[in-house]
Amino acid sequence: MIKSKNPFEATFEYHKKSSYSRISKSNKNLPALLTKIHYKKYPRFISIKLSSATPPKKSLEFILNNRLSSRTFKRLYLDLNDLSTLLKYSSGLKYSKSDKQRRHYPSAGARYPLETYVFINRVKNVKPGIYHYDVMNHKLELVLSGNFSRYLIEITSQRWITDASVVIVITAVFMRTQIKYGERGYRFVLLEAGHLAQNFSLVSTSLDLSSCTIGAFLDENLNKKLDIDSSGEYALYLIAVGKNN
Repeated sequence: MIKSKNPFEATFEYHKKSSYSRISKSNKNLPALLTKIHYKKYPRFISIKLSSATPPKKSLEFILNNRLSSRTFKRLYLDLNDLSTLLKYSSGLKYSKSDKQRRHYPSAGARYPLETYVFINRVKNVKPGIYHYDVMNHKLELVLSGNFSRYLIEITSQRWITDASVVIVITAVFMRTQIKYGERGYRFVLLEAGHLAQNFSLVSTSLDLSSCTIGAFLDENLNKKLDIDSSGEYALYLIAVGKNN
């Protein structure tokens, strides 16, 4: 453990500790442990197969110019097709070939340590609850049913969050990346969470939806609710998405 009188010094010390002293050459004969892409699923849970997602049709210029963080949502129901598109083109697969399932955001060494959960408040024909996104099969898996509006306020201290149709949670299984990159992998995972969160923001804009990223929340409380607190998986980022017109 790094001890310091300066409460922020430990952060910089870890940053320095995870610096490279040299860059190793790539090895084309990496063991399967470092080339296999891992993903999570709940095969025994109730699941919802999502529809074939329609690619967003807005221009890149429109999306970039209109993307902004908004905490104003109308308490309206989101179409399941829109949620399907949001998940597919933010964190979903681009294509599958052999064991290399590429996605719509960059990942160091194609390790893909991130998982996506969705708190559903208002989506047509879907019961409120916490769902996991099964990226390989493009479906939602029910983790916990129920209305979690009050809980979301408790862990974020943001009352407006209950007006959003869905709240997306990005989590990370750090060892998927760190087993290849060591301590440096910690940096890569956080960078990757930013890539994915930006995808959610941009795809939301393309669907005429509002979004707002949230970094301040009670980590341990959320990890326990998702039942990942003892598995080496941790919540990193929240994105609230909904309608404002």
